[in-house]
Amino acid sequence: MNHLLWNLYAGIKNGYSAKKIKIKQPKNNLCAKILNIFYKEGFIKSYQIDPLNPKKFEIFLKYNMGQPIITNLTPMSIPSKKIYIKVSGLWKLHNGLSVFILSTTRGFLTDKQCKQMNLGGKVFCKVK
Repeated sequence: MNHLLWNLYAGIKNGYSAKKIKIKQPKNNLCAKILNIFYKEGFIKSYQIDPLNPKKFEIFLKYNMGQPIITNLTPMSIPSKKIYIKVSGLWKLHNGLSVFILSTTRGFLTDKQCKQMNLGGKVFCKVK
């Protein structure tokens, strides 16, 4: 499961490094949920199923005055070290500059949504 996300993170990082407008990534439900959060939080312009290859996503990257919106995308939990956090820990963790994506019992949520719903979970990545 995590290798799919790592592939997505690496593709987005490399796309921003190469100043690409869009990138293509393999299509799966897990990545669709993460991309949906990225879209809602304003980190990417949009994403869609590639019309030429329905097994891939086209992800349209977003820039602000030529600079990438995502400056740092860090996977937090790895198979050998899974990071779980309670709601009380989220209040200490958040500094306002980063968005943490967590896997909860209600699906993938941002740290802000977890605070509103009073949920903890497994921290997947930090986006800055």
